[in-house]
Amino acid sequence: MKTAMNIRIEQFDEFPVARIRHVGPYNEVGPCFQRLFEWVNTAGVRTGRVLTLSHDNPEFVAQENLRSDACVELLADAEPPPGICRDTVAAGRHAVYSHRGPYDDIPDIYRRLFQEWLPQSGEVMSCHPCMEIYFNSPYDTPADELLTDICLPLEPVQQD
Repeated sequence: MKTAMNIRIEQFDEFPVARIRHVGPYNEVGPCFQRLFEWVNTAGVRTGRVLTLSHDNPEFVAQENLRSDACVELLADAEPPPGICRDTVAAGRHAVYSHRGPYDDIPDIYRRLFQEWLPQSGEVMSCHPCMEIYFNSPYDTPADELLTDICLPLEPVQQD
């Protein structure tokens, strides 16, 4: 039996990131994060949130063509090496679902967001990518204790 989705609406401010583009199955983005963390740790770059931006819907795009960005929020000015880009995550409203558990659950959560929550919410998805914000790491956290905010980008509220 599926439980009701506890969704909150949050406004995120724009923030700078270092990112690496991954093309292929979303669950194979790990090596991009390893490269980001190697640079961050070697260069002593101050960072904040760790996140993935997902650009494509796997219902319509072949797994080998899915585009995602492994990102770390930059808290200080830093110049990344070739292959790592500086970018900005746009400000905007998001429907946020806080998930505790394995990353393998995330595709089903997205399905439920798109098929159950969004149609009945009265909200409209924006053209920005979906975002996953990770609060701990699978390297030192058991899978059932991983904490992830799954963020669906929404259009601004229309003022009458």
